[in-house]
This record gives sequence, C-alpha cells and structure tokens, in this order.
Amino acid sequence: MNSNFDSLTLELKKYIENIEKENVELKQQISLLISEVKEDNFNSIADSGLGSGQKIIVAGDSHSLFFYKSKKMIALWGGFTNEFPLTIYRLINSNIDIRDIPRIIGRGHENIVIGENDFVMYTCGFNDIQKNIHLHAKDRWQEETAYLLIKYINLFLYYKQNCNIIPIICCLYPNPLPDAPGVTIFGTYEERHMYTKYANLVLKQLCCDNKLLFFDIYDYISDENGYIKKEYSHDKIHLDPNNNELRTFVETTLIDLCKSYSA
Repeated sequence: MNSNFDSLTLELKKYIENIEKENVELKQQISLLISEVKEDNFNSIADSGLGSGQKIIVAGDSHSLFFYKSKKMIALWGGFTNEFPLTIYRLINSNIDIRDIPRIIGRGHENIVIGENDFVMYTCGFNDIQKNIHLHAKDRWQEETAYLLIKYINLFLYYKQNCNIIPIICCLYPNPLPDAPGVTIFGTYEERHMYTKYANLVLKQLCCDNKLLFFDIYDYISDENGYIKKEYSHDKIHLDPNNNELRTFVETTLIDLCKSYSA
C-alpha cells in the first residue's frame, strides 16, 4: 500500500461518469433472467433452515437474480431502480443504510425486513474489476483494486457494527464466456482473469483478517480456462437458476457457511 491510498484517484472517480452506460449494459446482459422475474414474482418469505429465525438475504447486481427462485434465500436485485448501487465503487460512495435496500428497490420488496443478525450477502464487482480497473487504472491495477476492496470491507464492517447484520462477502465470479452476448469488457482475457483472481485473493485475506464470512464458489463454477462453466450458465454470463445440481450446491454451501459463523 502507498500514499495514493489516502484518497480515490481521479481515474477511479470517473466511475461515476460511466454509471448510466453501465446500467444500459447490465439490462442487456440480464434480459433472459428478467423474463422470469416479474414484479410480483419474488420470494419474500424463505426458510434458511438455520433454526434461529435468521434470514439469508442476497442483494446486488444481476448475479443476485440466481436466488430469486430460491426457497431458502431472499433475493434483492437492484436493477429495478437507478438509485441502487450495482458496483462496489457506487456502493462505498452511496451512504446507504443496508437495511434500507428493500425500500430503495420498491415494487413490493419494501415489505422485506432486514432484521437483527440476518445474514446479508452483496453480489457486485463485475463492472469494477472486469471493466473499470483496466479502463481507468491499468498501470496500477493492483494498488487500485486493493484500495477499492479495503474500502468495501470497511463498509461491511461498519454495517456489521452499526446495522446489526452479519455480512457475507461474495467472491467475484469468473469471466463470461468469449461469445457471451451484450457484454462490453476491457483488456484481454488474461488481464481480466488476473484481476479477478487477485481480487478474490485480496477479499479472502481481508475477510480472514476481519473475521468476515467469505462465500467462495469460484473454483466450482470456473472452467479450466477461467471462464464461467458453460454447463452452469444459460446465457454465458450468469449462473443458471434452473440448474438443480448447481442450485443445491450453491444453497448448501451458503447455508453451511452461515452455520459456521460465530460472533
């Protein structure tokens, strides 16, 4: 780490200028998933099986849509509104109370209560790590990635202490397949793969250092070349919510992780 970590760089601040463009691209990426997620077709009541009344809530970018069909987790996808931060950069600069996410999303989600000691996992980072780091900071990507993720972890430590939730940090998912439709990404595959692997190493270490839960399914859903496994993705970008084998693995792994938690 160096003195540059005292403030966000000008290049990273340019993230904000790309938000509207990113929102358009995200909506294109999830067109297939959206057809299955109606305004009134989400699971507001789920049984995690934890035995203590705790809920497992997954919020964030389009990867959270995988959980909309779950009977064990509650999904809060932010794409219904531009107010919702879909990137790490926007989240750490949003000043939102994580318990307020259901109200921000609206469309019936406002009836969901994020209660004391509920587990909350946020899925984001695709645009930050596989797009914007290369676009704005490719000559110092390690420093900027580490700084961004340190700020991200610090935010969830704040949520843990002040919002009385139990954070779960989700790993970054693998590269979309090369022929994935509607995806605008920057840099070579090798660079994006390197950024993603590095980011996951940093997240894992930060979670270990700060006693936060780290949900790491990267190796399970990644093929030998670092792309998302074709058999686990219906659109070559996201996990397939209709793959029962995959759902069983993901949900069981996430519940077991929650069971392992001790304050």
